[in-house]
Formats: sequence, C-alpha cells, structure tokens
Amino acid sequence: MDIAFAADKGGVGKTTLAYHVATRLRQVGADICLIDLDGRSASTAWVGETGYVPAYTYEVLSDGLPSHAVRVWDTPAHPGPDMRRTLAELVDMIVIVAQPDRESQRAAIDLYAHLAPINPLVRVLLNAFPPTSREGQTSAQALSDAGIACLTTSVRAYRCYQRAQWDERAVCDYPYPSADNAWSDICTLTDEILETLNGRQVDA
Repeated sequence: MDIAFAADKGGVGKTTLAYHVATRLRQVGADICLIDLDGRSASTAWVGETGYVPAYTYEVLSDGLPSHAVRVWDTPAHPGPDMRRTLAELVDMIVIVAQPDRESQRAAIDLYAHLAPINPLVRVLLNAFPPTSREGQTSAQALSDAGIACLTTSVRAYRCYQRAQWDERAVCDYPYPSADNAWSDICTLTDEILETLNGRQVDA
C-alpha cells in the first residue's frame, strides 16, 4: 500500500503530515517506511535520530522499492509533469496538502486537476487551520462544492509540531493538552485515509 503526500506549493506541512501519519501507522503495528523524495531530505533527517520509522531517500529507488507493507511518500514541492504522472500511476492514494491561504488552495486545485484523472484516490487535505475556528470545514465544503474531493478531517495548527521537528520527535511524545489535540487530528486523519483506501487492512 502506497500513500503519497503532495503539494504544488512549499511550506504547507506536507513533510510534517507524512512523518506523523507514518508514525501513527507504525504505532498501530504496520510494517511501514517513509520514502523521502524531497531534495532536502527533510523526512529522513526528522526520523534519523530515533529510527522509529525507516526512511529511504530517492537514491535507493534505483534498486527498486523497499519491501514494506505500507510506504508513505513525502514528495517534493512543485512536482514536475513526469513525477506527477509516475506518482499517480504508482501509488494507491495521493493526499494533496493545502493551507488556509488562497494561493495554497489554488495550487492544490491545479495539482488535483492533473492527478485526479489518472488516480481515482486523490484527495485534498486542509492543514494548519486555527484550532478554535471552523475555517477548515468551511474551506473543505467550498472545495467539495466545486467538485474537488476532500478529506473531511482538517488538521489544526499547533506549535508542538514545530517543537517536534526541532527535537526530531512526534507530537505524541509530549505530555500536554495541545499535543494531545494535535495527535488526535493525526489519528483521525490516518483512520480516514485507511477508510478511503476501501477499508483494506494494513499488514502488521
């Protein structure tokens, strides 16, 4: 099973989400790895300290895909036409990450228009919305009304994500309420991704 996180605009939280969803899948016993296609190897650097989730950079792909039951792909921002098509044909599901700003959502719509005709499981995920607002749900509804398939989960913005990246940890490692809320979003998102993948079970 292959799940790719993609974006046509940098800085939207794609790597953060890929890392945390992979961590959640590992937590529930999946044979999971991260495939890091970002030229800066951000995912690889994040997991390098603990090794909790195995990560592979794009160089290893010349030898074939790692043989894990579930592979979470952290793709580069602004993927070119060749990579867009390769991802759409190769992976089971593509999650396009967008934030509240208009330009981010326009970029997500453009990427969706390129990928959805090739892969039926392309979904837009709204990320980094204020914790106390309903802006995420409102934006998701507007996109859905425009014919864009969205995940119903919207991920809220908490400062613990930045701290986790600095510490090379996950938000579930921190013992305070906002981290619990952030991790709840990740768990809900992971469940929805698995449900979208036709209810298939992740092999432990």
